This record gives sequence, structure tokens and C-alpha cells, in this order.
Amino acid sequence: MHQPTSQNVPTYSRLGHAPLKSPAAFTLIELLVVIAIIAILAAMLLPALASAKERAKRARCESNLRQFAILLNIYANDFNDKLPRSLGTPTPDPALGQATWDLPYSVADGLCNIVSSAKTNNPNRKLFYCPGGFTAVQESDFWWNYTSGCRVTSYQWIISRDGTQNYPSALAKPKGYLSKLTKPYDLTSTVADTELVADVVISQGNGTRSDKFKGVYTANPTDLPTGFNSSHMAGALPGGGNIMFMDSHVAWRPFKMMKAWGTWNNSRYEWF
Repeated sequence: MHQPTSQNVPTYSRLGHAPLKSPAAFTLIELLVVIAIIAILAAMLLPALASAKERAKRARCESNLRQFAILLNIYANDFNDKLPRSLGTPTPDPALGQATWDLPYSVADGLCNIVSSAKTNNPNRKLFYCPGGFTAVQESDFWWNYTSGCRVTSYQWIISRDGTQNYPSALAKPKGYLSKLTKPYDLTSTVADTELVADVVISQGNGTRSDKFKGVYTANPTDLPTGFNSSHMAGALPGGGNIMFMDSHVAWRPFKMMKAWGTWNNSRYEWF
């Protein structure tokens, strides 16, 4: 009988069932093509994910302002249409604050205490902080119990702290600080177009759209050496901000429709 030579004999595994085969492998070109496709898909999806995340922040911010609208209406109904104001010095308010986002202890606590009796560590203080901005100033004991005697929030309060128009942050006419819930600052304005509470949009410069909106320096650089960032940033400029009006409705205002109405420490501007 003819015996097969070694060249014709197939190689079998140790179990004797099937011939051994070398595993298939991707070539370098195939790997590079796959990586490129993944990179392209990621580049397409990331902006959409970022946009969805920002929309969620805006929605939560809007919810905060709607709750403040309810609280301010409850307060005004109990106090003859008046808006919350400081109880005076020396306690509990050593100061009225400097910027539109500063609230004297008694004003902030007066709003919180409508729904809670806690003060220093009020569980409702999260409402005072927009999830979409004023970065570096969020819910923390340092800013909530700020040493100046004010609670530093991430909303601008167009509300008189002492019942008058006097306040360190000056507002350009016709804007003005409000003392009553149903009384706008002039006869040409209505409760539907008068801003009451707004997102913090702050700049450093001359009050123009070319201002610096990131890393805006503070009066005390040891508190925040990196500076403030405006709310709802979209690159180098703010995207806009939510605004609650005197009639309690809340609307988004694009940055291109905002103006620098407030001046804080001369070279910093407050937009709404």
C-alpha cells in the first residue's frame, strides 16, 4: 500500500479532531478605518449631547425661577404687595451687598422660611443657584454664609434691599430696583415686561459684547482667584439667560437681546 509522505499529511490538534488554523487578524489599514469612523461619530454626537445637557440645565433653572415667582407672590400677598427687604443693621444684615446677586441674610431667609424654618443651612438654598452657570459660585457654605453679611446667589435680584432705589449696583434708566410686586419702575413699563429675577450675566470691560465674560475678577481676589464666569456660557460669550418677570412668567432671553443695565464696581457690568 502506498504510504503518504509527510508533505501530504495534515496537521491535527492534540485531540485529533480538526486541523489547527492561524487566527484571523485585522490589518493596520482596517484598524485605522474603524478608529476614523468612531472619531467621526463621536464628533457628530458630542455637540448634540452637550446641547441636550444645556437644555436640561435651562429647564431646571426655569423651574427654580417659577418657584421663586410663587414665593414672591406669597410674600407680597402677606405684606401689602411689598417685596422682601433687609431687616437692617447690625443684625441679621451687616450689609446690603454690592452686586445684584447678593441678598441680605434676612431677605434670602425670608424667602426660604416660607417653606422651611432652617436658616444657615437651609435645605432650600439650592433654589438660589442656577445649574447652568455662574461657575465657581454654586451651593456652598462659603457663598451662602458669605462674610459680608450677604448670601451670594447665582441670580440677579432686581429688588430693592432697603425699600428704596438706593443700592451699590447702579441700574441705567429706565431700569430701577423694585419695591412692590405690581409696581414697575416707571409708567411706561408693565408687569409683563419688567424683569424681577434673572440669570447672572456678568462682564468685565466697557459694557459691550466684546467684554470678557469668563474669569471676571472679583473685589476680593483671595475669595475667587480664577474669577467669575457668566451663566449659560456658549464659548466665549453667554448663550443667554432665563428671566422671571413681575407677572410671574419666565422666558429665555438670548444674549444678543440683553443689555448691560447694571454697573458693579465701575468696571464690571450686569446684563439682563
